[in-house]
Amino acid sequence: MRQQRPHSPSQAIEDAPWLKGRMRPKAAGKDTTTGHWEMAGIILDKPFPLYPHGFPPDVIAAFEEKIGRKILGNKPASGTEIIKELGEEHMRTGSPIVYTSADSVFQIAAHEQIIPIPELYRVCEIAREILTGPNQVGRVIARPFEGQPGSFTRTANRHDYAVPPPAGMLLDRLAAKKVPVYSIGKISDIFLGRGITHSVKTKNNADGMQQTIEAMKAQPDGVRKIASARRATAAMEGPDIPAYKLFSEAEIGLALGGTNVIHAAVLASDAGRAALKRIVALDRYRGGTPDDQATFAAVADDEQAAEDTE
Repeated sequence: MRQQRPHSPSQAIEDAPWLKGRMRPKAAGKDTTTGHWEMAGIILDKPFPLYPHGFPPDVIAAFEEKIGRKILGNKPASGTEIIKELGEEHMRTGSPIVYTSADSVFQIAAHEQIIPIPELYRVCEIAREILTGPNQVGRVIARPFEGQPGSFTRTANRHDYAVPPPAGMLLDRLAAKKVPVYSIGKISDIFLGRGITHSVKTKNNADGMQQTIEAMKAQPDGVRKIASARRATAAMEGPDIPAYKLFSEAEIGLALGGTNVIHAAVLASDAGRAALKRIVALDRYRGGTPDDQATFAAVADDEQAAEDTE
């Protein structure tokens, strides 16, 4: 929204074709979680804690005891600078690098060949369990990297462990209305995946912009294509084409070997009918409706298929 000097509440704006104004944040705190939550309707009256001098000794001691390793760092730092500073020592000792920033975060950096991704995620989950009460940071973040001393680079396997957002936020309401939501980057992690129908990870800011552009092109186009095909078939008095929202973008992409794949169609053939039978079975397992199954029976158009939906 463009900025404009605020109008008096008593000022009437008649027949305005559009309005502009300035939004003012209401929540306490300036961190990532607070800001994104406010956009989803959650207004915090108390900010998440910050650690400009590193985390308290009791927090670090509890973390080291739980993971069975000593840590390096424990100070505010740039993510790229701290792996440059401590990455070689980390590779020699196996100690994870713990650091924070101006945001409310507990970040854990580790080389993927020294602490494999599953283990890094496990220690992040331990940190999330420890950081409660007055030390409840907004996010615990896994920050894996690769390469050799002098040329370390962070990988795309970052994962954020956020505080669960309160129920009833915007994304919960969108999910209740079955409105699709496409998440890019860390957004799905910030909201614990709630209300997110499609999500994609990003490597860096440039990749995030590219993924956003691709999503803007693909998402409405895919929906339009599916809706158009179904309407055209109905107009020709053909069978109703069932549409199922069963898989995430990542799942479809993995199956088809692509990225930003948000829809796929099965052809009217024996193989297509066999695939559709399995889709219905999965939909039924996930709580699909009898209407979905009846639609499948009409499309499959054979006695065996109809029996499979009973």
